[in-house]
Amino acid sequence: MVQVIKREYRGIGIDSYFLKQVLKLYKDKYSFNSIHTAARIDNIASHRTLEGYGFIKYDGYEQDKYFDLNDNKIIEQVQYILR
Repeated sequence: MVQVIKREYRGIGIDSYFLKQVLKLYKDKYSFNSIHTAARIDNIASHRTLEGYGFIKYDGYEQDKYFDLNDNKIIEQVQYILR
């Protein structure tokens, strides 16, 4: 998921609500084989949210790190897929 929520508003279910709405939109209006996303390895709440909506861990990508300009460090992430 792209994190677009300010830190002070995290942890109150906004991500979960947003994900639910996006998945509903895709199921109602589009045909898809899979949806891919990723979560920081240390973001346990995001892992729980994604898994709660049926995403499973996916190791099909070679790249599972990125450089976070805000934290000024390399961040590891876990890849997920929904089929």
